[in-house]
Amino acid sequence: IRMIASPLLAEQDIAAIARGYKERLQIVALAAERDIDEMLSHPAMRGACEVLATLIAAGSMDLQVAFRATGHGIYHEKLGLLTDQFDNTVAFRGSANETGAAWGPEGNLESIDVFRSWGAADESARASRHADYFERLWRNGVQGVEVVPFPEVARERLLSVARASINELSASRVSEAVTRYRTLFPHQEVGLAAWRAAGKRGILRR
Repeated sequence: IRMIASPLLAEQDIAAIARGYKERLQIVALAAERDIDEMLSHPAMRGACEVLATLIAAGSMDLQVAFRATGHGIYHEKLGLLTDQFDNTVAFRGSANETGAAWGPEGNLESIDVFRSWGAADESARASRHADYFERLWRNGVQGVEVVPFPEVARERLLSVARASINELSASRVSEAVTRYRTLFPHQEVGLAAWRAAGKRGILRR
């Protein structure tokens, strides 16, 4: 698993980056440290931290951070790719993020587009373009955004809560990290039940 995320930059952080007032990597590192400290101190986020830390410690996840090198705005796009052992890829891109405001029935109006590499020619081309874009982004090759490794101090703080192995992450702990403050919709409950019954394999279809 590879993930690129933006740290929560305060207004003064963004202004300092724009002015070149401090080394921008130092600003981003301090912002990441604040994010991790806040997550670790919040009871509702503890389970999620343990899952994330254990995946990183086990070598199953690599995390990088992205920010606008000009200091104007933040890296805010949402793009994902799922690839199986046969190189079939599902690419998705849209406005929604993982928040209650994005997914709740009384929340924002969001949209997500999904493309399959094995679909029609135009759909396959879109999936391929998204995959190529992510690879360039991961290598810090996209103009206007800077992508760097997850800062070491923040990484060490996060890894302090990692379990010894992925096998120590109980299903209940993972579920708690995802659903503690979110109620699943009926169709999600049905889909998860079917996925578990199939040995935790398969693709959910609407």
